[in-house]
Amino acid sequence: MRELLIVFDSVRYDQFLWSNAENLKSLGKVHRAYSHGRWTRPSMASILSGYLPYSPEVKNPWEPSWAYLNFGGSPRYFFNTSPWCRHMEPIKGMCLNYDPPRQAKKIVYEMTRTNNVPMMIVLFTETHAHYWFEEETEEDREFSKEMWDYNHGEDNPDLPERAMLKQMESIEYLDDLLKPLLDSFKGRVYFTSDHGELFGEHHCIGHDPSFPHDKKLFEVPLIVGEI
Repeated sequence: MRELLIVFDSVRYDQFLWSNAENLKSLGKVHRAYSHGRWTRPSMASILSGYLPYSPEVKNPWEPSWAYLNFGGSPRYFFNTSPWCRHMEPIKGMCLNYDPPRQAKKIVYEMTRTNNVPMMIVLFTETHAHYWFEEETEEDREFSKEMWDYNHGEDNPDLPERAMLKQMESIEYLDDLLKPLLDSFKGRVYFTSDHGELFGEHHCIGHDPSFPHDKKLFEVPLIVGEI
């Protein structure tokens, strides 16, 4: 059976529930799961080693085939858009790295051309702060500055909601982009995120390791389905 794992960077459980991501949600129930790390590198190391985020509702959501780094077996492609996940090349697999600006359209196109690969894994960073998914604009740069100032104590009451809306727009953009791939794929599909995000809790936006501990940094969506 072919397998496809889709990871959206930095998307917490409740944020995904609120989004209009009907293509991904059509795969199955959205479970509340918990990541193994609160930022990308440790969490993705866990996922790529064979441990999907844990959910008490999903019994044994991972299988031996998910032991991606330390297990042999069928060839795998890892479409990676995060510099934190470089040099995580798998055994009997290929790591395809993509640099900014965001390249989701190119990645999805190339994934459709690798339909003979038993396992494909993709990490999308469009949903990572600062939540822009095309060419960076002056508005994006201004928002990035506002977020930096907010995380360093400046008061900006409407910024957390604006950040949530910007990330939700990225979630829905990727969901639309993935529809042709999901329509043509036959096999088991997993969807999750590597970690959560803060949107104003502790006067923080994002997921910096220096932020206070909060369960929202670990709560992620998890969907397991077959199409």
